[in-house]
Amino acid sequence: MRIISMTLIAFALMNGFVESSEAAAPVTIIVEAKVGDWQRTNIILTNGQEAVITVPHLENDEPQRWGITDPKNRKPWNTYWGNGVRASKHYKKRGAYEGALLVSLVGQEKDAVAFEERNQKITIKGPGEIQFMANDDIHPRKIFVWEKMGYDYHNGFSDNEGSLNVVVLKTNTSTLTQPQQLP
Repeated sequence: MRIISMTLIAFALMNGFVESSEAAAPVTIIVEAKVGDWQRTNIILTNGQEAVITVPHLENDEPQRWGITDPKNRKPWNTYWGNGVRASKHYKKRGAYEGALLVSLVGQEKDAVAFEERNQKITIKGPGEIQFMANDDIHPRKIFVWEKMGYDYHNGFSDNEGSLNVVVLKTNTSTLTQPQQLP
């Protein structure tokens, strides 16, 4: 009986009748505030595969922060969900909060999703490579009135400071392999 069971298991494995699963380990990505373009991760989702993206808090449950909007004059810096001010057309993602972390798949930047609240989880669906970026002013310009007041707004990415540790966890990596035709 044992020989028959082992034979059936071997037959099932060889012919793709069993479920296989990749171990889904979380990956931590460092997203730099100063980088003025999408930061690719080399994390690729297959068709229909999903990933859950989170930004873990510090040990004291303090949110991670980075200096995006006027980092020299505004302390504490922005949280990863931004500063609560909706971005204008001059920002990477109009309507998302200024300074928020943006998530997108390569080639689908117009559909980028922004973090908007504490402890938010963003689920993104493949196919494609995951990328990140800060929602900052992409058209640096000087505004005379603000300069007179001592503010350093609208310098684009050049004055940004810091980074965020972002966790990506691929989900539904379990796939049922298709039976193969026997010769």
